[in-house]
Amino acid sequence: MELDRREFTATSVSLAAILAGCSALGDDEGSADESGSDEDADDDTTTEVDPGEESDVHEDESMPGEVLLSEDAEFHLEVVQETFSWMGDPPAETCHAHVMLANDSGAELTLDLTARVYDADGTELSSTTSAGVDGPAPGEDDAVYSLELNNCEATAEYELEVVDFEADGEFETEETDDDSANESTEANESEANETDADAGNETDAGNETDTGNESDTGNETDTGNETDTGNETDEDASESLRVAVQDEDGEPIDHATVEAEDAGLFGWGETQTVDDRGRVEFDLEDGNHTLTTEADGYDATTETVAVDGPTEQTIVLEAEDDGMNELTVVVRDGDGEPIDHATVVVEGTNGSELREVDGQGRAAFELPDGEYTLTVAADDYPTLEERLEVEADLEYTATLRADE
Repeated sequence: MELDRREFTATSVSLAAILAGCSALGDDEGSADESGSDEDADDDTTTEVDPGEESDVHEDESMPGEVLLSEDAEFHLEVVQETFSWMGDPPAETCHAHVMLANDSGAELTLDLTARVYDADGTELSSTTSAGVDGPAPGEDDAVYSLELNNCEATAEYELEVVDFEADGEFETEETDDDSANESTEANESEANETDADAGNETDAGNETDTGNESDTGNETDTGNETDTGNETDEDASESLRVAVQDEDGEPIDHATVEAEDAGLFGWGETQTVDDRGRVEFDLEDGNHTLTTEADGYDATTETVAVDGPTEQTIVLEAEDDGMNELTVVVRDGDGEPIDHATVVVEGTNGSELREVDGQGRAAFELPDGEYTLTVAADDYPTLEERLEVEADLEYTATLRADE
């Protein structure tokens, strides 16, 4: 059973006033008058305290607690007020939890109530249950209930719970409320639908008699847009030419300049520098245009581009020929395996250069055109000497055979 937990603060009504109407929930001996009379015990169902008399009952307004009601119990009952008291100087062995309840439904109620006390760690110290207690009478004053507990000295909070109840007699149930609400909702929906239908039909009728749009031929006779050929006859309209400048490996050249020149007008042109992606854009008239592209370290190019609407053009620049050639010498043994401890000397008219091969038996040189003497040596191998003519990039394999 899911419970509705209600936090509350200290009561503002005195304990004496609450106890004046308390139902005695203990046994008859605990609630009977000290006179011990059986007749008095049977008739005495409340414990009354005269506010003017001294009492060992001490109300503790600072004691935190809560009242628990099930969803069904909450429909019938309202928690008006609650409080906690010690029997003797606090903290005492015996204590009471008190609650004031009101009857909200008009039913005759029978209640089962449980009280519990807990220490500061939330451990239950004591609990007590009173079953079959008469609930608050319909139409009468609120009823107050007190439950006595023991082992209370370490109490840090308390709890009261209506654990079960019975309801008899005529009273208005939640189902009745729901049915009324549903009937009301259905009625409203029906009226709304009828109203919408009537309004819709009336509107439709209005549309049927409205022939304004059928007789309106203004748009049909408006030929302003058809005769406006300004854009079609504008011979000065410009189009976009996008140019991308790259090297032979397809990488952008970010320091190139591009000049776009009208092929029919000698001497006219516009020059722009490409962005960091090697791109530039011109607004040009349709027709043929000459593009001249230059960049440091590359050969300049000139080419003609036909612009007819938005146009894209890629220009590839070749690296300048600086007159130097790359000579790569690969040193291998008789089995074709690289020799990784060889030295290579290249001697020409401008002097000589010595390189040690790498782990793959390779050594590279930058040389101008000319004839060179190549000397390759390695431990345990005879020295090899060759004459080479270098006029372009060249890879030469030198094979050393071990001494026999």
